[in-house]
Amino acid sequence: MTWKDVGKAISGVAPVLAGILTGPAGLAVSAAGGLLAECLGETPDPKNISKRLQNDPDALLALQKLEKEREQDILAFRRFQIEADVNNQANARQREIEMARAGHGAAWTTSLVAVMVTAGFFVMLRFVLDQPQVSQAALLLLGSLGSAFGAVVNYYLGSSLGSQEKNRLLKKN
Repeated sequence: MTWKDVGKAISGVAPVLAGILTGPAGLAVSAAGGLLAECLGETPDPKNISKRLQNDPDALLALQKLEKEREQDILAFRRFQIEADVNNQANARQREIEMARAGHGAAWTTSLVAVMVTAGFFVMLRFVLDQPQVSQAALLLLGSLGSAFGAVVNYYLGSSLGSQEKNRLLKKN
C-alpha cells in the first residue's frame, strides 16, 4: 500500500489531496500524508490510512471536511509539487541546450533515447495487439513503455495538464 493508492481511494471526496498523494513523491506527499493522518487520528502510514478509509465511512466525510477547512495549506502543497515538476522539466531542457551549445557529443543522447522509447512502445503495442493471448510480462513491459513514452511526449511537447493545473491554482491564491 502506498500514498498513491490512498490518493486514488479518496479522489472522489478530496480531489486536491488525492492529486498531491498521487503526484511526484517528496515533501508535499509527506506533508499531505501527515495531514490525513492527523485528521483521522492515525499514524502517517499509507497502510493504516487505507485500512481506516475502508472500515470507517465517516473517514471519507472527515477528509472532505479537511479539504475545505485547510484549502490554503493543501493548495500550497500542490503548488509546491507543480512548481518542482515545472522546474525539473525546465532544468532538463536547459541542460540539453547548454550541452548542444558547448558542442558536447552527448547532446544527442536525449533524442536517441526518445526515439528508442517511442519505437519500443509502438513495436510492443503492435506485438500485444497481434497476440491472441498476452502474458503478464508483456503487459507490464507495455505499461512501462507507455509511461516512458508519456514522459518523452511531455519532455518535448510540455504538459498542458500541468499548465492547466498551475493556472487553476494561481487563480485560487
